[in-house]
Amino acid sequence: MTDQIAFHVRHAGFDAGDGSDPRARAQKVLAGLRVLAALRDGAEDPNEDGVEAVALIPMTEDGRIVTLGDDDRLSFALRASELREAFVAAGLTLWLFDEDEEAAASSEGAFAHEDDDEAPTADVRDVDDAFDRADVDPADEDGLFFAPQPVRVAEFSHRARWAARAAAELTGAEVEYVEQGVWSMVRYETAEPHMTLAGTRSDGAIIELNVAGVDDAWLEVTLPSGAVHVFWPNSERGTIPVLNPASIIEPASAEVYRRMLTESDGVRDELAEIARVHRVDVERAAKASMPEALGGVVGAEERLSSFVGAFGVPDGLIADALSAEPVGRRFTPQGWPAAIGETLVDGLEGLSSLTRRDRPFARWERALRTRPFLAAAAHTAELTVGVAALRSRSRLGKAFGVLLVIEAVADLVIWVVRMRRSR
Repeated sequence: MTDQIAFHVRHAGFDAGDGSDPRARAQKVLAGLRVLAALRDGAEDPNEDGVEAVALIPMTEDGRIVTLGDDDRLSFALRASELREAFVAAGLTLWLFDEDEEAAASSEGAFAHEDDDEAPTADVRDVDDAFDRADVDPADEDGLFFAPQPVRVAEFSHRARWAARAAAELTGAEVEYVEQGVWSMVRYETAEPHMTLAGTRSDGAIIELNVAGVDDAWLEVTLPSGAVHVFWPNSERGTIPVLNPASIIEPASAEVYRRMLTESDGVRDELAEIARVHRVDVERAAKASMPEALGGVVGAEERLSSFVGAFGVPDGLIADALSAEPVGRRFTPQGWPAAIGETLVDGLEGLSSLTRRDRPFARWERALRTRPFLAAAAHTAELTVGVAALRSRSRLGKAFGVLLVIEAVADLVIWVVRMRRSR
């Protein structure tokens, strides 16, 4: 059956050559030929930075464009060259080539390449040629034009305060830390390359929200295994279908069109993979990534909030992450020795996963914190046992005594520091 012919979605750029907005004309051409296509950023102002004229074109391996026939069944009669000619007749240029044309252009030394991954996220350009041709302002001696833009990073996880101290030392930036229930958020701003420290299995997945601008925000989900999944919830926000899916009479064709526009980016498959090891509401996250015109979450910030919330992160933490105001407790870089010392003083509560704070040992430590004399007695008793063990004739007993004495002394020092700070 022809309905079962495989095809992939290509991102093809187009323009009018005179700087005018070509999207209305492009939509008319595509709709006239009944192409199962869509326009990226179709509802955005063409004068906004980053808004490009890009069409999502379904195409088979042999260069056939997927269209609807008179009976609304899938048709594969239109070729890429014919679609380009239709654009030229409308005063437009479409960069879309089939494999034979690309091979011929490549053999002639010409560049004519489109990204043909099944789940593309951007129109691919020849970056090297673009930089070679770029008109760089000679007055830009300090390289400000190419200076990296600061990114506000918010990491959601079950990790305790140690993660904030580590982030401060690794990035050299001031770090904010907020807890809510069994979730925490570490937030900082940086223009340098950075990485997320993988937590333990009890920490679960780490959801990192990177905001350079709300529309350009992306998320990195790092699993305990170290696997990283990247998502751009707002990348398909303004995508609009060329044809109205509801007007397609043939149900199978309408379903193919709907799935092409909502699932071709592979988000649902990646979410399903994450769901095997970490709890996530796949439907909620997928809806936050769908085009608004096809039932996706409306609003740039709302999409980010819904996507992060699908992992169980509390709304309050998400609001703090997107807020421009300072939030939570602040940690500044002090050097690793000081950071390690502060972590030791913080105790088990600052090291343990927030999901394990109800464990017996953690509760015992909290009880000692609220009863300083009981803590002193416990550490003194530990020291006494250690000294007694040192008198043992057994080497194993003496070794055990040394360990107890060292631990007891360290605990007493930490206890003294805590007592002084509590005054």
